[in-house]
Amino acid sequence: MAIELFILGLITMLGQVVLMRELIVAFFGVELIYILAMGMWLLGSAAGAGIGRRRNVPSASAVKGLFVVFSLFLPLLVAFCRGLRLLFSAVPGAYLPFGQQMLAMGLALLPAALVSGLIFQWAARRYAAGGRTLAAAYAVESAGAMVGGAAATGLLFLGLQNLTIAVLCALAAAGAAMFPGHGERRSRIVSAAALIGAAALIAAWAAAAPLDRAMTAWNQPSAVTSADSAYGRITITEEAGRFALFENGALVFETEGTEAESFVHLAALQHPAPKKILLIGGGVSGHLIEIRKHRPDRIDYVEINPVLLDQAQSVLPAALVDSLAAKEVRVIVDDPRRFLEQAPDYDLILAVVPEPLSGQSNRFFTREFYRACARRLAPDGVFAFQLAAAENLWPRPLIFRNGSVYRALSDAFSDVLVLPGTVSTFTAADRPLQRQPEPLIRRFKERGIDARLVSPAYIRYQLTNDRTRQIAALLAGADAPANTDRRPICYPYSLMIWLSRFFPEMINKLAVGGGAFRVWPVFFVVALVFFACRKTFRVRQALLAFFAGFLGMILETLLILQYQVKSGILYQDIGLLLTAFMAGMASGAPAMIRAARQGMIGGRLRPVLGRLTAAGFVLLGLLLFAGVRAGALGGLFSVGVLLFLCGFLGSALFAFAGIDATADQQGAVPRLLASDLLGGCAGPAAASLAVTPFLGMDQTALLSALLAAAVGLLI
Repeated sequence: MAIELFILGLITMLGQVVLMRELIVAFFGVELIYILAMGMWLLGSAAGAGIGRRRNVPSASAVKGLFVVFSLFLPLLVAFCRGLRLLFSAVPGAYLPFGQQMLAMGLALLPAALVSGLIFQWAARRYAAGGRTLAAAYAVESAGAMVGGAAATGLLFLGLQNLTIAVLCALAAAGAAMFPGHGERRSRIVSAAALIGAAALIAAWAAAAPLDRAMTAWNQPSAVTSADSAYGRITITEEAGRFALFENGALVFETEGTEAESFVHLAALQHPAPKKILLIGGGVSGHLIEIRKHRPDRIDYVEINPVLLDQAQSVLPAALVDSLAAKEVRVIVDDPRRFLEQAPDYDLILAVVPEPLSGQSNRFFTREFYRACARRLAPDGVFAFQLAAAENLWPRPLIFRNGSVYRALSDAFSDVLVLPGTVSTFTAADRPLQRQPEPLIRRFKERGIDARLVSPAYIRYQLTNDRTRQIAALLAGADAPANTDRRPICYPYSLMIWLSRFFPEMINKLAVGGGAFRVWPVFFVVALVFFACRKTFRVRQALLAFFAGFLGMILETLLILQYQVKSGILYQDIGLLLTAFMAGMASGAPAMIRAARQGMIGGRLRPVLGRLTAAGFVLLGLLLFAGVRAGALGGLFSVGVLLFLCGFLGSALFAFAGIDATADQQGAVPRLLASDLLGGCAGPAAASLAVTPFLGMDQTALLSALLAAAVGLLI
């Protein structure tokens, strides 16, 4: 059964990534969906691992039959994700109601997650029936997941589209169903079903390109090109000569819009003569065209997504393509924060970046990013960006979200000017900014700028209307901490703003603000509970398995978030980091098993390795706490090593939880697997949505260390 467990790990990891990529497009790129989807997947896996009769050993044909079911489910679920907006009769461009979103997510994830959890339970029980241990089955499955994580990165890096990756993943599942096990009787029905399914999947793989275009047209009938990149799906549509660019289903720009000229001119006019300009993002959305109207000598355009550039240059209007090839424009494909470390000085820096809904985008709205920009500005330099707001009434979460960004910006620059609107323009400099319209109007006329929206009257209105002063007072008075790399406070506020679209009555009742929280009371309460539970065998065993998943996943989330902050979240790199984590998981359980076989857990020494594992989690949490405080972590190698250790400790603790059940490995499988998966479900949700945004990454790491110390009381 080892090969089945290995392939299960591979297809589970790869299939989960494929479906989450589809959901992020279906829900317009709101990356908070990732956390909900991860939790729902683990919940479904826990349900699959916990159901069924616990004493009977499943047959080989039953396990292979489930592989066939998985191979059929995955492509169908991808098609469901592509068409769910049509199935739910969604208004084009509008969010589904929250309940429908959760229902759609459950329908997209739970079938595959439930089947994968049940396969793991049945395969692990067959593995244990052969005289092996649950921990060994866990290690083999983790090794497969390690390969699946690498494949999720590598296949996308090689240019394969998400639909093609889904078909290949399904083919691997069908192959597992056809794999002849040693001494097993093959079911003709299962073999025939696997063979027919594999043939259909091969046909789908051959026709993947037209199938991809056809399914894209379900939501974008006028699409002329679409491609998956390391950062999301890029789709460009054309209708009656009007082009629109979508990223993860959300509109980025359209050629008839005026957003670029409003942003560029209001910022560039603050400088008397901007000759050297840095544009971060926005090069294919018309910003370069508007910048060139100020006649600079040099424009450095930094783009993080090369696929976006390739797709845009193949179909967009000539004016946009020509602006990229202009003699004064230098196109640079790089992470903007990395580029800023060695960049020259500029008169004007414009950041055209997505909303701070994730670690990827939040890192362009932090105090550290603003200070990096400030260091690259000439003495009279100006920095500007935009952030979604509201035309008139601002709800409390929006006040605190934008207030936290305003506080971070004010820590980096001596003067900040905010021009209100549905999208507010933030302008900053280390000198007084111009708040009277006449100097800006004079520069506008001197430069001979021809624009559809921006005019002398428009400039005067933006600087003199009452809302400009009101918004300035509102932001300055917001009781919100500065948004920083270490404490990404924009996360909970952005979540509240997203939820306000569905629960407008509830949103102003949510507790917001920068209140303090102490981690020590949590430690004492948890320690007391654990001490009381340590004499109850089944409860202690389940809690150890739960916290093996919880601590492993919460520290994994913190490490990946730290990597996002310092290096930029590239799906290629994340795949490698997940591979490092799964390599640790594949190593930890065998190490614990070898220790058991050598007699190190017999007699009085039985608790020693368990407590050493808990102590390892304590040290890892403290190391992460110190590293975040010092800003020393963030490289691929250092984070990868820590992720390996994190996976190693989580796998070892899970193996230790199963050692007490050596006499009944089959009976312990559902209980321990379900507990571990529930802990893994709770870990990232707690780290990303609840604890880290309010406490900061350093305090969350400290809390994890204290929880690990409390876990030692269970042993």
